[in-house]
Amino acid sequence: NTKKQTSKVNYSSVLRLSKELPPPQQLNLVSDLVSQFSREQIQELEDKLPSLKLKMEENEEKQKVLEKEDEERIKQNKFPLNLLRQGYLEVLNQSRKTVSGEVRQYKYLCVRWIDPKTKKLRGRNLKKKDLKDPDVRRIIEEKMGRTIDFDNF
Repeated sequence: NTKKQTSKVNYSSVLRLSKELPPPQQLNLVSDLVSQFSREQIQELEDKLPSLKLKMEENEEKQKVLEKEDEERIKQNKFPLNLLRQGYLEVLNQSRKTVSGEVRQYKYLCVRWIDPKTKKLRGRNLKKKDLKDPDVRRIIEEKMGRTIDFDNF
């Protein structure tokens, strides 16, 4: 039964969703899962911890490199990619009435993230010039899990 149940789980979707949670919620999720482990599973986790720690340290090094790249992007007046990688995306729809009385529909992409200093939710709309950047487009499509028609934004 366990094999049948695990084969039904789409791990990439679960992983993507868990990455979009803020760190305190990620920790709560992991804690809840670990609390349901058997002794053997906990022992297996303890055995894997050293390699997981090494992987975490490697990721921290990569993060430093990405932060430096973002500093350069900001100097060039480009959208910071780490915000996209670490935040989550929302598609917002808005109706506006024109002077002639016509109602127009507009679609926006908004990046939301938890500010590490204030621990508050922040957001920033992506502009058309941001959506023309191939790196921004690639990350958005990876996060959304599908190709996006950016002309509709």
